[in-house]
Amino acid sequence: LGVPTLLNYVPDDIYKDLITGLSKIDNNILSMISEIEYSPSKAQDDSMIDDTRFLLRMNDKNTVYMNTINILQLNKYIEICSAIIATQGNTSGIIYLDSSTEENYSFEAYKK
Repeated sequence: LGVPTLLNYVPDDIYKDLITGLSKIDNNILSMISEIEYSPSKAQDDSMIDDTRFLLRMNDKNTVYMNTINILQLNKYIEICSAIIATQGNTSGIIYLDSSTEENYSFEAYKK
């Protein structure tokens, strides 16, 4: 209980960065992650954009895209969710932390 499952293969150097980053995440937030999937982003021509990107499926029905560079932003997950609820109501969706600055994030509500 409270331990996320890694669903697929991650290259060793990126896996090491992931583990190092997750060790700095609050345990309450770690327990909210149900699954972690390595999900590098690629351009339409199949060239690599970000090979350190992960998709996190959260227990609260949200999905989070983050990369190892911005992994510490996960520590703001509860604050981000509170801001989303304040502005959009109790809506689930995709939170993008993979290219945001420390102050910003992107949110896209799931389509019904």
